[in-house]
Amino acid sequence: MKVPLLALLPLTVSADLVITEAMSDSRHSNTTINGDWWELTNNGASAVSLGGHSWDDSSNLPGMQLFPAYTIQPGESVIILDESNATAVAPFRTAWGLPSTVRIFTETEMGGFPGLGATGDSIFFYQPNGALLDSVSFGTATSGVSFGEFSDGSPIPGNLSTEDIFGASSSNQSPDDIGSPSFAPALPGPVAPEYFPPFDIYWPVGRNLNTSEFPVTAVDPNSGDTVTVTVLSQPDFFTITDLGNGVAQLSGVPTENEIGAHTFEVQAQDDSGVTPAVTQVFTLHIVPEISPIILNEYNAVGPNMFLGDDLENDPDAATDTFFGQDAGNGGDWVEFIVIGDGTGPTFDLRGSSLEILSDTTTRTLQLSASIALSEIPVGTILTFSDTVPTQLNINSDFRTTGYTWSNISMFDPILIDQTLSTQTASRSLNSGNTRISIRNAAGNLIYGPSGESVGAKDSNANGIPDNILSVSDTEVYNLEQNPANNVNPLFGLYDDSDSGSTFGNPNTYNSNTITQSFADFIPSNAPPIFSSLPSTFATGGSYNSAISYTDPEGQTVTFTSEGLPSFLSIVDDGTAATIQNNRPLTVADIGDYDIVVIADDGSTNLSRTYHAFRLTVVDPAPAVLLNEYNAVDDTRFLNGGTAAADDDALPNASDSHFGRIAGNGGDWFELVVVGDGGTGTTDLRGWQIEIGSPDAGGTLQVESTITLSQDSNWSAVRNGTLLTFTNNNTAGGGLDTDIAREDRFSSEGWGWSNIYLGDTSLITNPDPSAIRIDSSDVQFLISNSAGQVVFGPVGEGVISGINISSEEIFELEADPSTSIGITDNASGTGQPGYDDSSSSSTFGAPNIFLPPGIGEVDRAQNFSAYLFIPSTYAAWASDFGGVAADDPENDFDNDGWSNLQEYLFGGIPNDGSAFPSQVIDASTQSFTMNVRTDDPTFTFTAERSADLISWVETDLTLTEGISPLGASFVALTVSYEITEPKQFFRIITE
Repeated sequence: MKVPLLALLPLTVSADLVITEAMSDSRHSNTTINGDWWELTNNGASAVSLGGHSWDDSSNLPGMQLFPAYTIQPGESVIILDESNATAVAPFRTAWGLPSTVRIFTETEMGGFPGLGATGDSIFFYQPNGALLDSVSFGTATSGVSFGEFSDGSPIPGNLSTEDIFGASSSNQSPDDIGSPSFAPALPGPVAPEYFPPFDIYWPVGRNLNTSEFPVTAVDPNSGDTVTVTVLSQPDFFTITDLGNGVAQLSGVPTENEIGAHTFEVQAQDDSGVTPAVTQVFTLHIVPEISPIILNEYNAVGPNMFLGDDLENDPDAATDTFFGQDAGNGGDWVEFIVIGDGTGPTFDLRGSSLEILSDTTTRTLQLSASIALSEIPVGTILTFSDTVPTQLNINSDFRTTGYTWSNISMFDPILIDQTLSTQTASRSLNSGNTRISIRNAAGNLIYGPSGESVGAKDSNANGIPDNILSVSDTEVYNLEQNPANNVNPLFGLYDDSDSGSTFGNPNTYNSNTITQSFADFIPSNAPPIFSSLPSTFATGGSYNSAISYTDPEGQTVTFTSEGLPSFLSIVDDGTAATIQNNRPLTVADIGDYDIVVIADDGSTNLSRTYHAFRLTVVDPAPAVLLNEYNAVDDTRFLNGGTAAADDDALPNASDSHFGRIAGNGGDWFELVVVGDGGTGTTDLRGWQIEIGSPDAGGTLQVESTITLSQDSNWSAVRNGTLLTFTNNNTAGGGLDTDIAREDRFSSEGWGWSNIYLGDTSLITNPDPSAIRIDSSDVQFLISNSAGQVVFGPVGEGVISGINISSEEIFELEADPSTSIGITDNASGTGQPGYDDSSSSSTFGAPNIFLPPGIGEVDRAQNFSAYLFIPSTYAAWASDFGGVAADDPENDFDNDGWSNLQEYLFGGIPNDGSAFPSQVIDASTQSFTMNVRTDDPTFTFTAERSADLISWVETDLTLTEGISPLGASFVALTVSYEITEPKQFFRIITE
């Protein structure tokens, strides 16, 4: 009996059990591991039985939460977790990367967990007999950061865990926590003092720095060391006083002259006589006390996250008033309130700049000098978004609520100077210490920096913020008070929120029981409102766009514009206006035009609303059109389903060339050459096809460019030709280059050539891997050799309501002609144009579609305008009186050219002055002549000779070009590098 008792005696020694860490405000929003926790460490030399030990929070009552029987080994740390059962243990281990050997106690095992207060609490640990063994007390927590101690129970510097210092790390559960559960760092040997953040200090004009709750602090982890702080450099408008033991206090009242960033350097030295002095540079940011525009809200929700970390489609999920429940909560957006400078009911934002700075990105939005920014009404909720298009003065109840809403796209080509702005590829508004500043046109800071790591809460209710705000990637940062010009980045009541956001609307807070009041901004008059906006493309040689507007007070509105090109006019009847062309648009009009339209109700105040838009005039008679492109994903099938059957069952959707296969032939697109709308040819040498997707402002961001070579195959492409371009060759499931694969010009008016994008002879930059064609707003832009846009941008995203899935194609459902426009909409409109289609595709053949107004019968595109009717000598001769159709060798007009020669080379047989032309260019050693191409009974051969006796076809270069005689001819140039004293050329026919 005595032996077992003696064996247990070491386990009763409890004096070396120490509380070493506590998390009282976890940011783990996953409901299985977001509970509080604390850590107990055995820093003694012997194992200890925890059975019968207990703990409590500030209630300080032994026996409340009892430990089960467990032996804690020397150096071991265990975790006490505020979760009800063992199902939370595995996720907690995963979040912190803890092995299975780490013991985690749940509240179920201990009979409860009183919770650790985020605003301050205590932990008391007792022996089985109720005697107190250890205790800790802590103040207001920094969300997601644990309070830490060394293994001997002494606090780590600052008492807060810092990533990568003393063993602390961040969890891999988003939003992350910082701590070191299961590890208590040993007290280090003599080390130099360490500075405690923040190293960026923000303070408003007009307040004494000595009231700041964020003094300069240097902490020494070695117990007993005294730290002295010395100022090495500082601006002269404030002083720094050493308060003893590593704390220095700033004092002084900054003025508006000090607005901006100021650096100062301090040195900390302990009295150990062993460790060196350390220095630290701090930055003091002086921010305006009064601002004409203030931050109201910004979105920090991550791209694949949901507000509040709620589940998708959860009926109780947190939502945004504009976006609803949206992954990423609507993308990059930030919201301000225009307060004004007190000089009038509007504020001029022209030339102002907005800087968004985070740990990873910097985005600068430079506002332009557009008149549309000159009169922003006081009381405007002003949003900047990368997903929502620009519109100003959207609300109709301004006079009732006191606020109106204006949104500006971050990619707006008129209101945002894109050349002077810095856009980012990734999200700039995020949970990585986003800070936002605004400067006026003179470059002076008028608001900010503001945001995470700047704004702070007043946790001790003394009127001075002391707890820096931290926002997770499931939250927004918002203002929880009524807007006013004295709301500044530090003292404004900013907070993080995961319960909802209010893009374009007043903020709500306090569990949605309070809504911001804009009553101070109710105007005596409200400006007009645009209820419909002008279109942004002019196609087909015309432009006609109706713009409707209303006035909240029912006043008469006049409609004017700035930047309207001369070929457009405005017709205004007082309730709506129409912008229309006053003459047919020509090729010379192609381009972009920045226009501002203005609705004015004639009042003294707030009379005008502006709308700025960029009008793109495209080729009025395009020679080449987009006919079709394939958006079917590589692993999917046309119209869904499997290889055996689509989602609509038989007849299965398929392609006329590829049949029914996964990916529908890979990345491919199809153009159709229409030329001048009739028979003939088009020179495509040097033309470009650009492929990409639009940004939020609608501007095509080119991702790949295909440039056609100078090969003679491009010099005279027949009108009516379908040109397919394949990313894959035949071996890869696509198709190799095949010129004139189909020739149905004489029967149906069309032909087909395929070009593999890796073809080095037809493509100057062959790279089949460069193009991306899918269901994500792919658009095309076609330009001629002079760089002039012929057609586009065209594709998904140009026409509202046409959205291509990964099981569909984009196709032209109309007969190809020069009258086709990029915005022609065939989707439910009863009109010819573009549409998405999941039922079929016709790679290398005319599209098949259901034409409007004809009934439920599909038909193929009609290419009859391009029917090739071969010419004959007899038919030609009959057009000229007196020319014998049966005597081609006769020279009727005695000009030295026979009737047949004039037929073949472009003369008039009954006019001696109109004979075939020949151009000799000695500088290029070439000879050019027009040659008929529409009579298949004749072929042409070029020959050279040095003596007019011996003729050969060798070493000649033949180039075909556009003939001035029209589509029935080509200009054939024969060239040769002449080395003989003389050289002769001739063209012979058979």
